Amino acid sequence: MDKNNLEDIAWGFGLSASGGGGSFLDGLQLVQDMLNSGFDYITALDKNNAPDYTYAGIAGGMGAPTAISSLLDFAVACKAAIDAFNNEFSSKAITGILPIESGPVNGLLAIYIAFKYKYRLYDCDGAGRAVPSLSNLLYSKPFSNVNYSPSAAASMDGKQTSTNNTWTTGAEAEEGLRPTIDKLGGAVGITAWAYDSYNLANTDLYTGTYSNHATIGKNLKTYYTDKVNLYAYLESLAPKNSEFENLLLDTHLVDVVEESAAGYDKGYIVFNKEGDNEYRLYYLNENMFIAQYNVKDNSYKYVATAPSTITMFIYDSNPNKDLGLEAGYIPYNTGDLKTIKTLKGNEMIVSVTPPTCLLYGKDQKQSFVNVLNSYFNDDNFSFTISDIIPADCK
Repeated sequence: MDKNNLEDIAWGFGLSASGGGGSFLDGLQLVQDMLNSGFDYITALDKNNAPDYTYAGIAGGMGAPTAISSLLDFAVACKAAIDAFNNEFSSKAITGILPIESGPVNGLLAIYIAFKYKYRLYDCDGAGRAVPSLSNLLYSKPFSNVNYSPSAAASMDGKQTSTNNTWTTGAEAEEGLRPTIDKLGGAVGITAWAYDSYNLANTDLYTGTYSNHATIGKNLKTYYTDKVNLYAYLESLAPKNSEFENLLLDTHLVDVVEESAAGYDKGYIVFNKEGDNEYRLYYLNENMFIAQYNVKDNSYKYVATAPSTITMFIYDSNPNKDLGLEAGYIPYNTGDLKTIKTLKGNEMIVSVTPPTCLLYGKDQKQSFVNVLNSYFNDDNFSFTISDIIPADCK
């Protein structure tokens, strides 16, 4: 990839971020920062082409998207985590970078870290979209044969680091890291899942992270100022003859309701309100599900749930022109809540598409169900695998 398609990749991540993975606006800013730092070109390798006897690990951020202030400082945190890892676990020293997920910050951050600190970069990730929990990633057991630990984490300034050699799964790491993240200001840089060349080649991951999203992003960047063409393009991304075929909603933004969850951005976005009925898009960093809600009798039914991508395109007549944006339907996500709050009443399109069939395996669907129930039970929601659609990914 070169400097000419970095912005396309950022736009592609605007779709698959599905609400998180870092702010879309921050992703565009990171592109500019990377270009100002001298980025010109980097090769993203196929996961089958890792040199023998080398190790690659994830490098990315973890925490609430709104807790991330300086993205280039985030790279410092990731580098500090990798250095701590390599010092403590030298037999598995990481020389290659895997993006943790497909998101505007985490996906682009991996490019910047690999470029700035001279690591190999691999064109794959652990989800094909952004996810709220380490337990939802394809890297995590039982989806991978590689343990989460050895692993390392670092504060945003890179001055505080910690290593771990006991967490086997992403779920264990999630439970162990969240209290630490909250104490360190809401976000940390992490590295984990050290894959040797054999395991990297033979593990199911989402491949073509950068190449695929560059193609999607180029189209979105072309169509976002034209509602008719954007709508038609989003419609083309949804598979035919499936539950997703008609899950493209032409609506308007009504309200943003923020709730409390340590280490996460949590709440819901109200749209398409008619009388006592309204649609609510519930988020936990990422957009997790849409419910059709009856305010009068407090009843609901699910419209779509993760692991599907659920993306908001909100019309903004006066976007940040310093980032090259024009008036149009922009894929703002929950990392952009400050901007979204200023757009109440505006038109929006809500699009639901599946990023990859890999996320619809039985165990993977169950991991999403576990996260949904863990964080939304207090809101009177209860999920089963049957709520995760489509039932079969063909």
